[in-house]
Amino acid sequence: MNANTTAEADAVAAEVIDRAEVTSDGHVIVAYSRTEAALATLSAKYAGKTYDLTTTAGDKDARAARMELVALRTGLEAKRKELKAPAMEFGKKIDAEAKRITDQIKGLEDPIDAQIKADEARREAEREAKRRAEAARVAKHEHAIGLIRGYVTSAIGSSSAHIRTLQEGLATVDTSEALLEEFSITAARVKAEVQAKLIELHDAAAQGEAEAARLAAEREAQRQEAARLAAQRAELEAQQAELRRAQEAMAKAQREAADAQRKAEEARAAAQAERDAQAIADQLAAAKAREVDAQALAAAMVKGAAEPEQAPAATPAPTLKLGDINTRLGFVLTADFLASLGFTAVVERNARLFNESDWGAIKAALVTHIQKA
Repeated sequence: MNANTTAEADAVAAEVIDRAEVTSDGHVIVAYSRTEAALATLSAKYAGKTYDLTTTAGDKDARAARMELVALRTGLEAKRKELKAPAMEFGKKIDAEAKRITDQIKGLEDPIDAQIKADEARREAEREAKRRAEAARVAKHEHAIGLIRGYVTSAIGSSSAHIRTLQEGLATVDTSEALLEEFSITAARVKAEVQAKLIELHDAAAQGEAEAARLAAEREAQRQEAARLAAQRAELEAQQAELRRAQEAMAKAQREAADAQRKAEEARAAAQAERDAQAIADQLAAAKAREVDAQALAAAMVKGAAEPEQAPAATPAPTLKLGDINTRLGFVLTADFLASLGFTAVVERNARLFNESDWGAIKAALVTHIQKA
């Protein structure tokens, strides 16, 4: 700030007025001297002052003071707008002129900028095209390598014949640098790994198929053996059933034969008993004819039965033959008839033997039988 400007500012500041202006050298002078003077006066008058608003005079004074301060404040705002108005108009003129010149500059600048941006877009498009082409090239080669790896996926769980077909197909896959460029080394390595894996899978599948065939053959042999055993079992069961039927028929025939024999035996025994009884009756009649007292004979025989001979302390072995009994009686008795009377013979070779001590009882039983007859 030069001496003239300083003097001018001091002169303005000395005036008690509100003023805003730009000096010749571009400095802005803003002075609210009058407002500040009024503010100083009001500050001295009202600063820290209190009012008794409960009284009419106090209320009136307080409202008058507020009115005076409001007037000063609103007056300052009005002065601010008044002082600022020329500056705002000046700023609008500056902005309008700058815009006019700017539009002229833009008229020259925009065509050049459009050319530059178009070339930048072209270069970016070329870079994007190259990037996409490179990505497509890499993706194509990686896809080719993925197809080689896919042979393993196709082979897992397949038959040995299908794996052999895959091996033959893989052998024709081209992994040359002319086709796969820098990926040819990776492709060749992956192809070798897949070929080794296919060999492993083919061997495992072949072994599994051989084992499956062996197990199937074993199952078929087991099935045939089971069928053979079932047929044998059925045949054996049929034979056993036939044998059971034959045994049942034989048993039935034997029962029928035994029943017939028993009935024949009973008939023979009954006939023999009848004959024996008739023979005894005939002999008794003959004895009566010989004037033999049958009653005396019977009494004697009963007495003999009532007073049997003294048996030895130990029962001796049977020695009384059936023939001897018949000889003593003078007529023929059978062993079956004596058995019906309660005396069972002991068979020794071809002889029927009775105990000698039973002789008296035999006679008594015979008399009883005759009397009943």
